[in-house]
Amino acid sequence: MGLELKSRAAAYLGPILYVGHGLYDWLFVLVSLVVTMDFHALSHLSVIKDRAFAKFWLVWGPGFTVNENESAVPTLVASAYGVVVELGPASGNQLPRMDISKIEKVYGVEPVVSLHAPLRLSIKENKMNDIYHIVPCSIEDESALEKYGVTPGTVDTIISIQVLCSVPNPQETARRLYQLLKPGGQLIIYEHIENEDMVSRQIQRFWTLVWPIFLGNCHLDRPTERYLASAGKWSKVELKNNQLESTASLLPRVWGRLIKASAPKIND
Repeated sequence: MGLELKSRAAAYLGPILYVGHGLYDWLFVLVSLVVTMDFHALSHLSVIKDRAFAKFWLVWGPGFTVNENESAVPTLVASAYGVVVELGPASGNQLPRMDISKIEKVYGVEPVVSLHAPLRLSIKENKMNDIYHIVPCSIEDESALEKYGVTPGTVDTIISIQVLCSVPNPQETARRLYQLLKPGGQLIIYEHIENEDMVSRQIQRFWTLVWPIFLGNCHLDRPTERYLASAGKWSKVELKNNQLESTASLLPRVWGRLIKASAPKIND
């Protein structure tokens, strides 16, 4: 009992480190803009948020990627094929895991402009200049995606690695992703989700009062697995989670893939 309480206390206090670093990044960006008298950026909250998150990600992102090596992420990303949409590629952490022999094109949908420079560097380092295209918008921006030919029924694979926690409207986004897939196309995910443990879920909700402000609109308490399952008709839902092993965690995971049902055949 004592060990469990200590474990829960450590997990529940864990966000202090990330929120504290996120706050520091906000203050750093604000001071930098004031010193350089960039009043245009100062007048746009979205610019400040994006720059602060980019600064946070470039420090913490590599460590997150190393931790993913012990998960299903490398195998899942390597299964991408055809026309691929990668949600929130950030600085390109997943590019080395892609099997480019199976890929026709990749559209990296990344709205945080401050991450485009390191993403371009990763594209170059992984020799993907000819197939990887940065799309500077959110996945909700249909008109911007259309300019790149990303329209309903045109995508073979969608990759979402710890991104759906941050989209503004997760249920609508889930339906949008389903629409973009071709019949038989796959949605690959690795996301943190709402904890089924009642106490941990309440702590997630508490931290979500401030967590999204400093960490790129990330929410700790989303039932992402449920949103995706109800987004449309799937022929296969191959998802696993670690809820049983992570009752105290504020970041339990769900991972796997969902296969869009093929269109019914029309008999002559």
